Amino acid sequence: MDGGQVQVVDFTAGEKLPDEIIHGLTDPGVTKWAFNSQFERICLSRWLGLQYLDPRPWRCTMVWSAYMGLPLSLEGVGAVLGLEKQKLTEGRDLIRYFCTPCKPTIANVQRTRNLPIHDPVKWEQFKAYNRRDVEVEIAIQERLAKFPVPESIWDEFHLDQEINDRGVALDMTLVQQAIKADELTRSELLGRMGELTDLDNPNSVQQLKEWLADQGLETDTLDKKAVAELLETAPKPLDEVLQLRQQLAKSSVKKYQAMENVVCSDNRTRGIFQFYGANRTGRWCLTGDHEVLTKDGWQRLDEWGGGEIACWNPKGEIVSFQKSEKVQFNYDGDLYHYFDKRISQISTPEHKMYVKRHYGGVWQTDIVENMATYRPSIPFTGFRTVNSSLEHQQLRVLIMVQGDGHYVPDGGIKLKFVKLRKIERCRCLLRRAEITYTETKQKAGHKMASLFTINARHVPLWLRLFRKKTFGSWLFTAHAGRLS
Repeated sequence: MDGGQVQVVDFTAGEKLPDEIIHGLTDPGVTKWAFNSQFERICLSRWLGLQYLDPRPWRCTMVWSAYMGLPLSLEGVGAVLGLEKQKLTEGRDLIRYFCTPCKPTIANVQRTRNLPIHDPVKWEQFKAYNRRDVEVEIAIQERLAKFPVPESIWDEFHLDQEINDRGVALDMTLVQQAIKADELTRSELLGRMGELTDLDNPNSVQQLKEWLADQGLETDTLDKKAVAELLETAPKPLDEVLQLRQQLAKSSVKKYQAMENVVCSDNRTRGIFQFYGANRTGRWCLTGDHEVLTKDGWQRLDEWGGGEIACWNPKGEIVSFQKSEKVQFNYDGDLYHYFDKRISQISTPEHKMYVKRHYGGVWQTDIVENMATYRPSIPFTGFRTVNSSLEHQQLRVLIMVQGDGHYVPDGGIKLKFVKLRKIERCRCLLRRAEITYTETKQKAGHKMASLFTINARHVPLWLRLFRKKTFGSWLFTAHAGRLS
């Protein structure tokens, strides 16, 4: 307070927050500073038993940093400014330990929370981490003092906070009925597809492709464009199956499900605007349904709070996970649709991408608007470092089963191939992995197919554990050469 020393008040040790601090928090004449002050203000409002503390006496050093074109994270700003005291990097693990539920185990006596008594050393580190955060915030404020934010920007910030506090009303009856209608529709469509195809899972792309191939209609993909083209020549009952597939693809309630996840008890959603999120222009920034690849798989931005995502580096074409920040904003200008056989992307004209202008060229950045004037090559693959406990041949079998196989109810595996190259590869991989199998010939339309069957008793443990056909995050660090 007023430039004094940073103090940590430990409530778990019986310490009390000084009255002057409580008075200062509620006094509109006292200016409060914080990095990402919205978070601090809302948490303190809850602790004080208030609906919301008035945002007008609050200032935010994160907004100040964004106004100066700096990163939107405390760690990032400290690094760019070269502050003497930097944010402590071990904070994330400490927050996870003390601030989130823990899994009950025999070792922790079935507890679901870690308290200071469970690890006093970590607790002292946690207190030091909190103290350092405030010290870094003060240092940022002092470093930026010569570059003040105009009062008009603070007025807009306070308006933004009032909008977020008030929230946006959601028609939850509509939301719930839309989700219910989708469930009923999907159930009916899948039921009809099951009647026509007799597949275990008619929603499985791989199983449906195999069924279509058996009926003499081969396709490499079942995306929207491919299904529309197949419908032009598909005979009955294949045309009905493809139409059902089209209808299932249209059925998406992710936005309604997101509303269910964020709605408050008064049927309003709050905190969906991020002030100065687009920190080069100062535009308001909205969360949305854009997806990024994390170590836990693809995540929507409105469910992703920032962190490490997969990034591609033109130097060596390396794929690695890098810490990133979420930035999204409203846009009402022209959009470009870039697409070919492997990509369909809609973006603003100034969106930058790595491209090669011609075969054998070098990677360089260009905007989508310019890419419309030539046919560029864009990166689809990259290299990763090896970090997997699986043997080379085991990993390749997993990839093959993921793409071309399916598990049968008794735990066995079936794979079906028409192309000779794939048949030979399957034989080779199964033999090298020392997996016993049988191969039979089946008619697939006008061609013959090879059906590979691995009985349940011959499925090794490492492959049996893969029954859900879901890879762990270790796959993202496996060398690309092992996956080919």
